[in-house]
Amino acid sequence: MRTQAADIGLAIIGGGRVGLFRGEVANRHPAVKWIGLAEKNPNRAGEVANDLILKDKVALMLTAGLSALVGFYLWWTGRKLDDRPEDDPLAPVEAAEGEYGFFSPHSWWPLPLAASAATIFLGLAVGWWLVIIGVGFGALATVGWVFEYFRGENAV
Repeated sequence: MRTQAADIGLAIIGGGRVGLFRGEVANRHPAVKWIGLAEKNPNRAGEVANDLILKDKVALMLTAGLSALVGFYLWWTGRKLDDRPEDDPLAPVEAAEGEYGFFSPHSWWPLPLAASAATIFLGLAVGWWLVIIGVGFGALATVGWVFEYFRGENAV
């Protein structure tokens, strides 16, 4: 089967950092014949149209480095794990059954935790004294939720 490469036309809507990045990537591709730019500021459009060069590449390099770090971690960890039922496309649904953990069916602790979070966000608008009160109630609600079932013989 023979494939034919067609000329690529690309329009960059808006400039900014993302538009500049897309323009630079498109400019490097050999199949791109034209690049259109729609920019609100005519001076900025002239600058971008003249060179289409991304001036600040540090953020792009850091993003690529972080992506490589995460990808390496996932690859390294995945090598050590045994095959999971999700890895076999012919595995039946029952192959993934089992215990997923314990979830409290009737816990009231999320309600005071949500109320304390609302108090914290209200404190950002009203005053810092309310944030401090919300953090105190949030810590109390978190401890209550974590140690909800640590009573009786399970007590710590």
